Amino acid sequence: MEVAINFNNKADKIKLWDYLKNLNGIHVVTIEKKTRKDNWNRYYWGVVLKCIEQHTGYNRKEVHEEMGRMFNNNYQRDGRKNKEIIFAKSSKTLPQDQFEIYVEYIKAWAAESFHIYIPDIWEIYEA
Repeated sequence: MEVAINFNNKADKIKLWDYLKNLNGIHVVTIEKKTRKDNWNRYYWGVVLKCIEQHTGYNRKEVHEEMGRMFNNNYQRDGRKNKEIIFAKSSKTLPQDQFEIYVEYIKAWAAESFHIYIPDIWEIYEA
């Protein structure tokens, strides 16, 4: 059986503990951290952000920060001004599947906004 547990979520940890404490016999448990694959990091910084950088004139770090605000954001209420502030969450925390979706949103946005074609990762690494 394979199960994904978010160890940042207390309810997930409790479910896992409840499951484990009711097991009998010998079982092998493997815990593996789901992280992004290196080729996706290289693709994101070296292809996706570079294409947008070349078109807009902003540097990759600025493009990365703006993409985070647009597609990987969180809201925080400013009590003094009584308004919500949008800030980017770290893309490092995104698991592989969510990171791939995040990149697809960016590519679609770039195609729609700037008519930029950003090659797919498989086009880059199969060539």
